[in-house]
Amino acid sequence: MIRRNLSNIVLVLLLFTVIGLIVWRQQTRDKTIPEILLGKPVKDVIVVKSKLAGKLVSAQEIEVKSSISGIIDRLFIDVGDSVQTGTPIARVKPAPEPEELENARKQLQTTEIQFELAKKDYERKIGLEVKGGISKSDLEQTKGKMEISGLEMKAAQKKLRLLLEGYLEKDRTLDNLIVSTSDGIVIDLPVKEGQSITKRNAYNEGTTIAKVANMNHLLFKGQLSEYEINKIKPGMPLTLFIGAFNNLRCKGQVLRVAPQAKTGQEPVKFDFEASVDFPFDSLQVKTGLTVVAELMTAKTDSVLCLEEKYLHYSNDSVYVVIVAQTGELEKRIVEPGLSDGTKTEIKKGLNPGDRLKPVDWK
Repeated sequence: MIRRNLSNIVLVLLLFTVIGLIVWRQQTRDKTIPEILLGKPVKDVIVVKSKLAGKLVSAQEIEVKSSISGIIDRLFIDVGDSVQTGTPIARVKPAPEPEELENARKQLQTTEIQFELAKKDYERKIGLEVKGGISKSDLEQTKGKMEISGLEMKAAQKKLRLLLEGYLEKDRTLDNLIVSTSDGIVIDLPVKEGQSITKRNAYNEGTTIAKVANMNHLLFKGQLSEYEINKIKPGMPLTLFIGAFNNLRCKGQVLRVAPQAKTGQEPVKFDFEASVDFPFDSLQVKTGLTVVAELMTAKTDSVLCLEEKYLHYSNDSVYVVIVAQTGELEKRIVEPGLSDGTKTEIKKGLNPGDRLKPVDWK
C-alpha cells in the first residue's frame, strides 16, 4: 500500500513539473528566440523583375485573297509549305453574280454596235475622200474613233470571258490562278476545294485563301496591365523563355507599347511587342508558341535590406521587432523602399547591428 502511494505521489509531482515547464516555456518563449532565427539587415542590391506571358508571332504575315469571285477548283499548297512571291496557291473557277454577268453582256453588245457604226462611218468617208468630198484630217479622226470603239469592244469581250471562264485565251494558265504575294511559310489555309469565295474590292475584304508568314523575322506579343504600363518602355532589354524548347533563353528588346488600352476588356490591358533574337539554324520555329518575357523594371545600388519574414505590416505602417541583448523586445517603425518579394530596402529605422524577431515567432 505504501509503495503504491509513493508511486502515485511521484506521478503527481512529475505531472505538475511538466505543466510548470509548459507554462514557463509559454511565458518566456518570446524572450528565448534561438539565435539562428534572429534576422539581421544586410547590404545588398535589389533587382525587381516582371514576368509577362505572350506569343511568338511573325513580324510579316499577309493574307492572300482573290481578285475574282468563284469556287476553289484546286489547291496547290498545304499548311507548312514554303512559298515565294508568285507561287501558285489555288485555281479559281469563276462564279460571277447574275447582275454582274448581265451588265458585262450588255456592255459587250453596246460596244459591238458602236464599233459597227464607227466602221461604217469610216468606210463611207473613205469613198468621199476618194472623190474629194472630205479632207484627209476628217478621215483620220473618223478612223481614230473606229479604232477606239474597236479597243472598247475587245475590252468588253475580255471582261466577259474572264467572268465566264476566268482566263484569257493567250493567258489561260494565269488569269484564274491565285498566287502568293510574299515569301514565307503557309501558316493557315482556311479554304477547301469546292468552297465558294468572294473577290476583294473597295467594298469587300474578300475571302482569305491562305496566310503566309515570314519566319525569318519573329516578334513577341504580349499584354501589360495598367499597373505595369509605366514600367515598360520601348528600348528596354528582356529575356524570353520558350517552353516548347525546354525554356530556351532568348534575348529581345521592347519595340512598341500600345498608346491605348484594348476596348471592351476587363481588366484593362495594353498590347506590346518585342524583338526576338532566335537561333533559327538549330530549331524548327512555329508561330503561336507560348513565351514568357522577363524584364528588369527597377534596380538599387548596394543598400540596407531586410528579408520579408521580419517585416510586420499594420494598416499603413511597417514595423520590426528588435531583440535587445537582454532579450527585451522593442517595436520600431521603419521606412521601406524597393522590394523584390524576398527582401526589401530599408531607408530609415534600422541599424546594421540590429537583431530582429521573425513575424511567425509567437
